[in-house]
Amino acid sequence: MILLLKSTSGHLRFRISPFLIPVHTARAMDNVFSERLWRSVKYEEVYIKDYETVCDAKERISRYMSFYNWERPHQSLDYKTPADDYFDLFELNSHKINIRILNEGHTYIEDASIQLQIEKLDGLLVADRVYEEPKSGIMNMSMNAHVPSYESMNYPEVDYTESSIIIYETIGDAKHHISIDAFKVPIRIVLLEQLAGKVIPIKCKIFGKNLIEPLNEVLTIKAISTIRST
Repeated sequence: MILLLKSTSGHLRFRISPFLIPVHTARAMDNVFSERLWRSVKYEEVYIKDYETVCDAKERISRYMSFYNWERPHQSLDYKTPADDYFDLFELNSHKINIRILNEGHTYIEDASIQLQIEKLDGLLVADRVYEEPKSGIMNMSMNAHVPSYESMNYPEVDYTESSIIIYETIGDAKHHISIDAFKVPIRIVLLEQLAGKVIPIKCKIFGKNLIEPLNEVLTIKAISTIRST
């Protein structure tokens, strides 16, 4: 899916209309995954290890996280790894969304970048990376961990704060009268059933070296149910 944005704020003219996305009939896995993960990190790693330095702790916890996601089977996941479920959720069942920007000014927007801010909501999931298809076997798991794909290397920066999801991407020079994709790799978004019928605002900012202040606009996504009432 691509949403074409134009703009009125100096260089750009935004033309905004509701963006419709069907909800996904998956279980609400965001809180479940988070609770399981941190419980396991504490009891299988942190509480039983004696770290010498902060750097040592970061390195060893990072190794554990890789083991947890790619190698450790989970009874609650039918003895699959979390990577299997993340791939299924974000690669096979997500909406892959990009934003197309058209600069209608007379000059480039130099060193342009874009930031989206979405309020954290129960049932709204945004992938923080591209999850590769898990492979069986030690050699394949090693390849998954060390040979990232083009999409995984170029996925937008996604940061979960206490109240928001922040998505950031550098664009480069935005030439005038030529539309461009804001993201090199589309964002993976999943809306669960509890969001059906809701309109989700997305605060959008476009930055540029030659812009006095960022261009601001609010985009909207409307979650629609795919289940028709009889």
